[in-house]
Amino acid sequence: MKRIILAGVTLLATSAIFAQSSGTNSNAVLNVNVSSVKSISVSSGSTVNINLDNTEKFTNAAGTAGVDGDLVSTLDVISSGAYKIKVSLASNATTLNNTNSSAQGITTIPVDYIYLTVSNPRQIVPNSVVPSAAYSNTRQNLINKDAALIATPESGIHNGDAGTSGTQYDVKYTLANYPAVASLAPGTFTATVVYTITDL
Repeated sequence: MKRIILAGVTLLATSAIFAQSSGTNSNAVLNVNVSSVKSISVSSGSTVNINLDNTEKFTNAAGTAGVDGDLVSTLDVISSGAYKIKVSLASNATTLNNTNSSAQGITTIPVDYIYLTVSNPRQIVPNSVVPSAAYSNTRQNLINKDAALIATPESGIHNGDAGTSGTQYDVKYTLANYPAVASLAPGTFTATVVYTITDL
C-alpha cells in the first residue's frame, strides 16, 4: 500500500514540473501621462441683473443690506493639482458703465460696490474627490483684487485632494454700501466679469 501511494505522488510532482516549464512571458509598458490642465467656465447664470426698481432696493443698495442679483452664476472648475481663481473686469475696467449715452446723473458704478459670495460646491462627476479649496462664503469685494475667490490652501498642495475632476460653485453678486446709488442715471450699467484659473 505504501509503495502505490508513493508512486502516485511521484507522478503528480512530475506532471506539475512539466506544466510550469511550458509557459513563456512577454512584457508591455503601460504609461499614464498626466498633463497640467486648468479649466473654468460659467455653465449657467452668464447674465445677472441687479434690479433697482423700487424704493426699498435703493435704500438697501445704499447700506449693508445690499441688493442681490436675480441669478447666481455657476462656475465649472477642472484642475489637475492645486489652483486659484481670481475675478476681474474685462479690459482692466474698474467701473460698470451706463449704456445710455444721453443719461443724466452718475453714469458709472465703481466695482468696489459689487460683492461676491461663493456657495454650494458640488462634484460634477459622482463620487469624485471633493477638493480642499477654500472660498468666500460671506460677501466679499474681490473683483480686481489680489485675493482669490476660490483657492487650494497652501497646506493642500501635495495632498490627494488638491485638484478636482469637476466641481461646480455658485457665485452671487450683490450691490451694497453705495451711498450715491440714488443719483445713478436711469439705464443699464454693464461690465464683463472675467474668472481666471491658474496654478496656486
